[in-house]
Amino acid sequence: MSHEKAILAFHAVRSWSSTTLPIRATPRRCATPRMPRRYSTSGFKILGAKGPGDIDSAFAAMSREHAGGAIVLVDAVLQNNRARITEFAARHRLPAVYGLSEYTDVGGLMAYGPDRLDMFRHAAIYIDQILKGAKPGDLPVEQPNKFSLVVNLKTAKALGLTIP
Repeated sequence: MSHEKAILAFHAVRSWSSTTLPIRATPRRCATPRMPRRYSTSGFKILGAKGPGDIDSAFAAMSREHAGGAIVLVDAVLQNNRARITEFAARHRLPAVYGLSEYTDVGGLMAYGPDRLDMFRHAAIYIDQILKGAKPGDLPVEQPNKFSLVVNLKTAKALGLTIP
């Protein structure tokens, strides 16, 4: 997920407070080394959860600090606990933006990230080229070029948010 785009998407429906907390399962493995510094200098706090048991303590800290919202980054531990994460956000009326649209399927407010269906289509093209004799090392590395913003209007209404 483009972190800057996630902040812009979230900011469009709610202004950030200084206690808003982006979370990730392993903050030492952030997408970019500058990400923790970038967030902390903007008034954000990164909470980490090394495993499923740490998710509850991260959310408890969010409650104690009266977080104004959350950015939940793409991570296997968080993805596997998406129902629990979105339930917490709903229970505490905490708006959140997620890196995968699957979160909106289980009640998350909004998701912004690469269009995974488009990525699978590109993977199929690569497989086809390899099966036709292309050397994998000769194929170019591609970045996702199609992104989607998914908004759960039912959740937005429950949170009292107006989507522009």
